[in-house]
Amino acid sequence: MLRPPSAWRVAVSLCVLVIVATLLQLNSINALQPGTMTPRISTDKDVYHVGDTVHAEYSYVNTNSWVVLFSPPNSYSGINGSYENESSPFGVIIHATYVSDKFVVPPCEAFGMGSQDYKLGKVGRFSIWCGSALKVVDVLP
Repeated sequence: MLRPPSAWRVAVSLCVLVIVATLLQLNSINALQPGTMTPRISTDKDVYHVGDTVHAEYSYVNTNSWVVLFSPPNSYSGINGSYENESSPFGVIIHATYVSDKFVVPPCEAFGMGSQDYKLGKVGRFSIWCGSALKVVDVLP
């Protein structure tokens, strides 16, 4: 006649399973494939009206179909905005400190870097940029 396993054997078996699963997960993170994180400026709309406020967000997007280990930059230019044929009134450099050196970013997900709001005062095309990322929105009457 078979006896049911004792409670401590069940507990030990569960602990071993959790440890193995954790090690496998850590191993898969350490063996991540290299990938591209693409800088992006996104806005809540593409067309605005005079008097509206555009909310712009700067992020890096995982454009791969796999998980990427991302090391964000410690310094980068701030988000700038101006109408076409006008210069931006100022520029800043952002110095950032993160809780970790690297972050796991799933496919098609973004790592947010910052945001900026602009009150739109006239008709035209308004450009928003940060580093190599650029977004142009139309401002209507």
